[in-house]
Amino acid sequence: MSQLKVNSIIPTETLPTGAFGGIVQVVPAFTTSSTSVSSTTPVAINGLTVTISPLSTNHKFLIMASMTVGHGNAETAVLLDLMRNGTKIAQGTDSLYPCTSLLHFGAEISGVFNYSYQHVDETTLTDLSDITYSYQFATSGQGTAKINQRGNGTDLTSTANLIVCEVSR
Repeated sequence: MSQLKVNSIIPTETLPTGAFGGIVQVVPAFTTSSTSVSSTTPVAINGLTVTISPLSTNHKFLIMASMTVGHGNAETAVLLDLMRNGTKIAQGTDSLYPCTSLLHFGAEISGVFNYSYQHVDETTLTDLSDITYSYQFATSGQGTAKINQRGNGTDLTSTANLIVCEVSR
């Protein structure tokens, strides 16, 4: 059996400005756990944490998330935040509720929404220290929001994924 081991994958052709090379490593997180929140104070989403050990300070990170979000009150919204080492990243500019994603269900109070988000983190690395990516969420007011479960009830459960890919430059 043959093996090919490399420290970096770099295309032979010049990449267009802003483009990246190949995927160097993939680190996934998968959970069936349910997490709920009933306040404007964000809570971590159970099981959606990935720690990756960078192989180069020149690399970037492709982050992909998918989860089911349930909500129990038509008067409020769900705020989701992508985190890097405990700090919010990829934030909107709203002065009241800056967040990565804002979901509002309107009059639907017991349904669910399939949430999907992709982001390229182009942070500048100064060393090869581990990076931890995670998600947290809150509500903008009344009601309960849930991950992997509908807002009003304990049935209709699902799964959530967070995948981080280190990409060569």
